[in-house]
Amino acid sequence: MELVSLDSPRWKQLRDAYGSAELTPDLIKRVADESDPSLSPDPARLNVNSPWDEVWSSLCHQGTIYPATYAALPHLVSIAGNGNLWTKVQTLTFAGDVCSQENSVGEVPEDLAKSFEDALKVIKQMSLPIIREAVVAYSLHQCPLPYLLKSAVALRAGPRPMVQLLEEMGAGGESEVDIECPQCSRYMVLDLSDIPTEEEEADLPVTAREVNEGLRLLNKGEDSWTADCIVQIVAALAFQLGDGSLSRTFLNLHASAKCPECEHLFRIAHGLVAKPLMG
Repeated sequence: MELVSLDSPRWKQLRDAYGSAELTPDLIKRVADESDPSLSPDPARLNVNSPWDEVWSSLCHQGTIYPATYAALPHLVSIAGNGNLWTKVQTLTFAGDVCSQENSVGEVPEDLAKSFEDALKVIKQMSLPIIREAVVAYSLHQCPLPYLLKSAVALRAGPRPMVQLLEEMGAGGESEVDIECPQCSRYMVLDLSDIPTEEEEADLPVTAREVNEGLRLLNKGEDSWTADCIVQIVAALAFQLGDGSLSRTFLNLHASAKCPECEHLFRIAHGLVAKPLMG
């Protein structure tokens, strides 16, 4: 990746959430100082006065990304490549947040586009190893699995209602989904944890067939990441990483819903819509 030098006057020309991004190089240097693998940082300690708070507030502020974001992300990914696990987790979740947003201020500067895309390719390759390592090293209340998986999905599929759902699950175990009938647009709310299941199947774990199918789709490449594929892949990864409850709940997106208005029967995943943002 060709990075914008931290000494370059280009930073003064770029914009972040607060105006000129001239202070962003110093912020990147603070992230690098915190990334030393020999420090083996404790996430609880790093949450106090962490430079990552400033990374989010200046470069992905309230769901908006800025020209400086495109210049900074390649630096963060480069740091993460040789950094400690907590730096890798923070970089992954930040990159996932950037890719899950539809709001941006201005177009991607032409001179930053290639390095930004290159950085996304690198963090995509790193994402699943980071998630697996984080699940082993940290308790999931520090790194909620749905939120980590949300980042992996967002990097490959961009902003989708399913990405928002994973974020909500990570924030507080939210399992309600907003859906819309594909035929008549009737709006409904369903709880994925309360989907009716055939009695003889109610207590069965996720099957090996479902897990293998999800892993097969994962290995096919990102072109196959349709809504149905995301359900299978997330369910397989969650099961593989020890969260059978998340796996089963997510697979319920493949269950059917019947519209009370027009009686159209459709798969829940096909009617999923983003929840209205609270202002």
